[in-house]
Amino acid sequence: MGVEYKIRFPVKDRKNLEFFLTRLSKLYKEEVVVALENDGFYFCDNLGDRTIAANIFYRLIQEASNSCSQIIIDEL
Repeated sequence: MGVEYKIRFPVKDRKNLEFFLTRLSKLYKEEVVVALENDGFYFCDNLGDRTIAANIFYRLIQEASNSCSQIIIDEL
């Protein structure tokens, strides 16, 4: 069991976001779980390598911020 977050933002360009996640997935294996949902990114830190998890989380926030001016991050 890990720590789950939802990075909420309007998903406008699904194809580009899916491509982003495909490239990003090469940086991690079991450390995190990432998914694109209708209202943003789902992120689960499986409490593995903290540096990798923090880097992936940061990149997700950056990508979401590129899509809109305001994002919401919820711990689930």
